[in-house]
Amino acid sequence: MKRTLYILIGWLCILPFGVVGQNYNQAESFVFSFHEGSDLMTEGYGDNDNELQRLDDKIPAFKNSIIRDQFHFLIISHVDPSDYANPQVTNEASMRGGRLRAYINLSFDIPYEHFAFYIDRSGNFRDQVHVYLVRSPLPWFANLDISYNDPRYPDAVDEAIKRYGVVPYADLHSRTKEGDTERQTYTITDALFDKSELEDYRLSLVEFSTTQQHQSATTSQTTAQQEQTAKGKNGKKTTSSTPKTTTKSTKSASVGSNPQAQPYNLAVKTNLIPWFTVAPSINFGDDGTQLYTGAIMPNIELEYYFMNRYSVALSAMYGDFSYGGNSSSKWAVSGISIEPRYWLFSNNDFRSLYVGAFGQYGDFDIRGDKVDLTLEDDPTLLYGRTGKVMTAGASVGYIYPIWKGFYVEGSLQAGFRSISNGIFYRRDWSEEFNQYLNYQERTFKSTGFMVGLKLNLVYRFGFQ
Repeated sequence: MKRTLYILIGWLCILPFGVVGQNYNQAESFVFSFHEGSDLMTEGYGDNDNELQRLDDKIPAFKNSIIRDQFHFLIISHVDPSDYANPQVTNEASMRGGRLRAYINLSFDIPYEHFAFYIDRSGNFRDQVHVYLVRSPLPWFANLDISYNDPRYPDAVDEAIKRYGVVPYADLHSRTKEGDTERQTYTITDALFDKSELEDYRLSLVEFSTTQQHQSATTSQTTAQQEQTAKGKNGKKTTSSTPKTTTKSTKSASVGSNPQAQPYNLAVKTNLIPWFTVAPSINFGDDGTQLYTGAIMPNIELEYYFMNRYSVALSAMYGDFSYGGNSSSKWAVSGISIEPRYWLFSNNDFRSLYVGAFGQYGDFDIRGDKVDLTLEDDPTLLYGRTGKVMTAGASVGYIYPIWKGFYVEGSLQAGFRSISNGIFYRRDWSEEFNQYLNYQERTFKSTGFMVGLKLNLVYRFGFQ
């Protein structure tokens, strides 16, 4: 058990620390303008030439991070709020987003599964499309579909819009300033998901530096990408090279696409109760029911979060000390347990209630003051007992934030515990050896119901 504890502590020491921003994800914004009623985006209109150049400069530097799901693209196509329900308006907004997604895909070979797409009905940025490069994995609930039809025959357009199931909306809710940084919040409305499963897109707009990102991108690669860009009749860039109809991916394919939970990946914990010399469980077995106290019991737990609603915890406890003011007494306990959990009300932040199932294995060797008085022989000779413990059961818990990455967590466990290889010891004075010697008095086994309690101090963190 010592070795297991050292391994867990070693993992903790080598993990990269740093709390991930809990409210806003950093993102760089690119804004593209379209002529009213047109789905073609030309380089010379608005500020599109500068935005295309910025996009061409940034994507090669961050391509590897995008492929590794550390970044993703969010495409927001803005429409007039007075006419957003018109299928032709939805079709045009989808075509505009599809043009830009196809341009990035063809120019830089970025697969479609790294793009989220939504339509904004707030009335801001009309006839424009935002492309955000977001510093976070793609959310598991993100819409990947861009469905439209060109030419715009009414029946064909209606059929294309029906392929969405429900049109995915992300309305610009607020724009604020934090120092020199602009923040934008998009509220997602998607009836294909329960409202509790969705979370807003909270973006803190920054300009990403390319100096630290993939310096191996060469000038020849950039030139090759630029040559793939189609030219319009006037010799200007256009992104109209996409197929006339597309429905590249489905919402069901996006579920589980993000194996890392946000904003946290990992938690380090310790149960405070054993640190105060109290055994964190009570047995209701053949040997009576009581709460045991002894020496401190150092313990550590690591929990990994994934897929928005799931986590798994691995914990270890080990103590081998004297207690009760007697240097010859012994309080030796050890245990290791694993517990998969399901979070009932997760908003991708892993707070509130969870349920789980756990299994535990350990041993104990308690001698000295804590003797067992159930034997019919002289109780003054009884010295202690030892054995191995196996426990399995269910748990329910609640976690609450207290400050930054620190949380407090309470958990109640219930299940069955089996004690095997149990031995009662007695202690006799040996004239020959001039010391007390331990003798086996009798063996025992015990199986019964147990209730355990955890009061954890938790620190959570993530890695980009």
